[in-house]
Amino acid sequence: MAEHIRVAILGPGAVGGLFAALLARAGHSVVVLAGESTTRAIAERGLRVESRRFGDFEVKVDTAPRLRDEVDFCLITVKATQLDEALERVPGDTLGGALVLPFLNGLDHVDHLRSAYPASTVVAATIRIEAAKIEPGLIRQLSPFACLLYTSDAADDLTRV
Repeated sequence: MAEHIRVAILGPGAVGGLFAALLARAGHSVVVLAGESTTRAIAERGLRVESRRFGDFEVKVDTAPRLRDEVDFCLITVKATQLDEALERVPGDTLGGALVLPFLNGLDHVDHLRSAYPASTVVAATIRIEAAKIEPGLIRQLSPFACLLYTSDAADDLTRV
């Protein structure tokens, strides 16, 4: 297994939930950050994945409405229209030097995140995948493919995940 990493997932929907489940299954520390009803559902039932590519499995992850401890990576997977409100869950002083990887539609959010966090820690990234959040904590990944791309040498550690 790769080195143990600590990851925060802001927005455990289809993409974020899948990332959280895969990272937790690999043995990494994962905390999902979301509203009260979503965190409660995931805390009670865990994350369940149904996937042609990764198989069907269940994992437990930590949940919280707000990041309390430093992490190595923070994946931002909320809808772009929810970004400003969601960022209140990830205070810059708690985030520390974590690498921030946004997976949102569009490009404007990268500059926005670089104004909220140290610019050198925000990495432009994209994912190609077909996934759906069926209900809080249940993710169905439908595509036979999953491709992650990022644009910075600072993210080299992520390739170990």
